[in-house]
Amino acid sequence: AKQELSKRAKVYLKDHYTEKFSLDQLASALFVNKIYLSKCFKESTGITMLKYHNMVRCKEAARLLTGTDLNIEVIGSMVGYTTPSHFTRIFKKVYS
Repeated sequence: AKQELSKRAKVYLKDHYTEKFSLDQLASALFVNKIYLSKCFKESTGITMLKYHNMVRCKEAARLLTGTDLNIEVIGSMVGYTTPSHFTRIFKKVYS
């Protein structure tokens, strides 16, 4: 059950990666308690949902950085970050 819930959370996060992360919204979409969801996700993946959300965003950003001529500001915005500095900080953290 916990694995299935984590899978559903991953699908939701992949489908909504451009949106601001909201544990309340995610728990509501999956019809579960947010604390239970958070605990299950961490137990089955070893990382937090926010970290996973950032990894999904950065993976898409890396794809865009290598596959397009778009600049970093545009790509950061496309994957859901509001400021270039926040995007670069998170990107470095994910890929270091």
